[in-house]
Formats: sequence, C-alpha cells, structure tokens
Amino acid sequence: MVSRLIVGAITFNFAPGLGEWYSPVVPGSGLHPRPGSAHSLKEFFPEIDASWSTLYYPTRRGETVDEVLDRADAVCKALIPTIASRRPRDIDHSRVLLVSHAATVIAFTRSLIGNRDLPLLVGCASLTVLDRKDDASLGSVIGAYNPTKLANGDHLKEGASREWGFRDIEISKGKVSVLFLQFCGFIHQL
Repeated sequence: MVSRLIVGAITFNFAPGLGEWYSPVVPGSGLHPRPGSAHSLKEFFPEIDASWSTLYYPTRRGETVDEVLDRADAVCKALIPTIASRRPRDIDHSRVLLVSHAATVIAFTRSLIGNRDLPLLVGCASLTVLDRKDDASLGSVIGAYNPTKLANGDHLKEGASREWGFRDIEISKGKVSVLFLQFCGFIHQL
C-alpha cells in the first residue's frame, strides 16, 4: 500500500487504493480490515509523508474481480497524475515503485497496459516494469504503458515463487465461490 519508497531522503506516500484485494464478504461475517491513516502510521514509519492525501479507499465489503479491475482503473487515473503534479521539479521521477499484493498488481498491470484479460501470474517479490508508450497522449493513463518485465523473478536467488493469478480462484455468478473459500479454509462455517 505504499506508492513510493525513498530510503534516507526518500519518503513513503501511503496509497490504500493499491491495497490487497478481498473478495466480497459473506453476509453477516463482518467487514474486511482497513489500514490506519498516514498520520497514525507515521508513528511507526517516520518516512511516511503524512501530507499525502488518500485518493481512494477500497470498499471494506470486498470486490468481485471486475470491481477490483474497475478500482485499478480509477486509482491509476487519480494516482499517476497526482504523483506527476506533486513531484519536486529537481528530482527525476521517471520511475515510481508501486508495492502491493498479487491480485492488485495484476489488476493495475492490466489497467496500465490496457488489457483487462492479460493472463498473468505474480510471485512473491516479483517485479513488473512498465514503460510509458512514446505515442501515449499526455493525459492518458489506461493502456498508456508497454510491459518490459511482467512478474519477473530473475532478481531472486530461486526466481519467482508462490505465483498466483486470477485463474486460481473459482468464480460463481461473478463472485469467488463460497465452496472454494471453504475448501481453502477461509470460511470455517456458514
């Protein structure tokens, strides 16, 4: 949920919109967790820039796959221009590091590449590198990038591990199947 990491002279810009994807909650089971605010987290992580305004909070009721893809589109349309407008002019921001979880990385990659059906498996600590297209219009974000590396694990000693993709879930009527969630141990009783 960190949009930019800077060590020493670097700051964290807290962006909950990049956060984990949770499938829709089972009625009566409660809500998914939400991270604290940038101000509350600054106590534990002094590098967080508390002046950064949160642009988007995902719903605590969970999202279908289509809804997390819609979230990625909305966050990209808000986050990337905001980063561009806030950056100090004397610092090179040609690269921004977005850190998140597999499902969200897949959703954001699909948005930035402009292919909502891109088959992609994301492993732990894998790296996806996207370069802005030369012919992308100045205000465009969705579909404005070409992939250089997709979920690459070459920088890891044993390569990518524990790869996950949307193909690993079972969908019933547009939602993650309750039977699948029970099988995985996420729901112990209904």
